[in-house]
Amino acid sequence: MSKINPSKKKNKTISLLLRDGCNCSYCGIKFDNIEQITLDHVYPKSLGGPNANKNMLLSCSTCNGNKGNMLLTQFIRAYEIKITRILARFL
Repeated sequence: MSKINPSKKKNKTISLLLRDGCNCSYCGIKFDNIEQITLDHVYPKSLGGPNANKNMLLSCSTCNGNKGNMLLTQFIRAYEIKITRILARFL
């Protein structure tokens, strides 16, 4: 599995911060610095999800680790994530 190169990751992170704000898309914690941010593939990369911004959300490492390669619907059910927080990113 390929990784996003550091400069592309920084550009994607900044783009997603502008789109989504400074909070984890799943649990809502506020990021204090850019090192706390992970990029989560909504449709997992391991299942063929692209590295496109439309398939990525900002998340904390805990939420990203808990989600793993689950589909978004599985993760929402498993961890009782509030769907309104995620939908707000796309509306």
